[in-house]
Amino acid sequence: DDSPAMMELQALQGGQAAMDDESVAGRSDSVVSAGLGAEEMKRKVRANLAKDTYDVAMYYHKTGLWRTIATAPLFEKLTLGTIALNAIWIGYETDRNKSDTLLQAEPVFQVAEQSFCMFFSFEWVSRFMSFRRKRDGLRDKWFVFDSSLVFMMVMETWVLAAVMLAFGGGGSGGIGNASILRMAR
Repeated sequence: DDSPAMMELQALQGGQAAMDDESVAGRSDSVVSAGLGAEEMKRKVRANLAKDTYDVAMYYHKTGLWRTIATAPLFEKLTLGTIALNAIWIGYETDRNKSDTLLQAEPVFQVAEQSFCMFFSFEWVSRFMSFRRKRDGLRDKWFVFDSSLVFMMVMETWVLAAVMLAFGGGGSGGIGNASILRMAR
């Protein structure tokens, strides 16, 4: 194939001699029109390939229990499995749980929500405690995203339930259907 894209790919892979600026000058594809010649493009690709990959552990303590937990491959796999299970559970619960609030739900729904909330809270605490400087948690976009999800889950599962018990005895008491919080999460 003699398409311009294929020729660039071959040039980048070393499959043919480097293209000189004159052979690129007449082309109107987006790379050239953006001002990048073949040599400049190859240089940028090589520079990007040589960059260190991002690892949040560079902000963690060098040693310690929390770092050990947060960086353990088993813990990572367990967390990913729990996320998948929670997504399936939310779908199941949405179809089967007809109560307005967690306090009114059948025990199986209450136990499942409490279990997920405890696991994700523990996972968040493990990662938070791993940071050398706690403000470095704001540098990791996944940690910030997870923080918002855990915050919503704790608010729905524990705080809202406590408020409802304190003021309404467990009924929806004007709060309405709290399942919207689960959907936002």
